[in-house]
Amino acid sequence: MVKLPNRKKPTVLRPLQVLIGEDSENDALLLVRELRRGGYEPVYKRVCTTEAMEEALTSSEWEVIVSDYRMPCFEALEALTMALASTHKETFLTT
Repeated sequence: MVKLPNRKKPTVLRPLQVLIGEDSENDALLLVRELRRGGYEPVYKRVCTTEAMEEALTSSEWEVIVSDYRMPCFEALEALTMALASTHKETFLTT
């Protein structure tokens, strides 16, 4: 097991609008925790279907989209296609 260096916790967290394509709530919460450790205060929504992703992309503005590569009802390539078709140009990451 690799031990990461201990970093001081930032006193002011930067807000970050994050759309998370993830079927596992626990995995989404791990991502949120790591963003907080990195100095961000994520305002996030987790989606796990094509319909939920479409609704989230049209109803809010996101700074970053993070998507699990493969989910039971939805895949990262679908999420990327939808994100590219949206009017906003968010950063897209896949896990």
